[in-house]
Amino acid sequence: MAALTPMDIETVEFKKTPFKGYSSEEVDLFLDKVIMEFEKLYKDNAKLQDKLDAREEVIKHYKELEETIKSSIVRAEKTADETVKNANATAELTTKNAEIRAQNIIADAQKQAEDMLKEANGELAEIKSQAAGAKAEYVKVKNLLKNMLETQMKLLEGNK
Repeated sequence: MAALTPMDIETVEFKKTPFKGYSSEEVDLFLDKVIMEFEKLYKDNAKLQDKLDAREEVIKHYKELEETIKSSIVRAEKTADETVKNANATAELTTKNAEIRAQNIIADAQKQAEDMLKEANGELAEIKSQAAGAKAEYVKVKNLLKNMLETQMKLLEGNK
């Protein structure tokens, strides 16, 4: 059954009965009052329905906005997690690279120290060798001088 409108009430026709009928003037007056009240209610209802539709549109808009915000928050959380994960990976890689460089620097320094030690030991051995040669030369010269002096002493003693 369709909704009753003010126009339906205004255009309604009643059958007239010859015996127990109602006063048509009273019925018409009453129907006029009903029409006015019903028209007012009908208009109020239409206004309220328009307001309700407008509010439902606003609610729909806010629900869409809420969904957008929720998805933005989820994306932001994922991005933050990925950023933290990438930062940790970068920090770990940087630390490993720094450790490798430090190990290489230490190895190079140890090799240089070993090379310098070998060079110093070689120079020390050469200096010891030169010192031994100089000592031997000293002994040789000393013996030679001693022999010369002894010979000279014998000559001098022999000339007495």
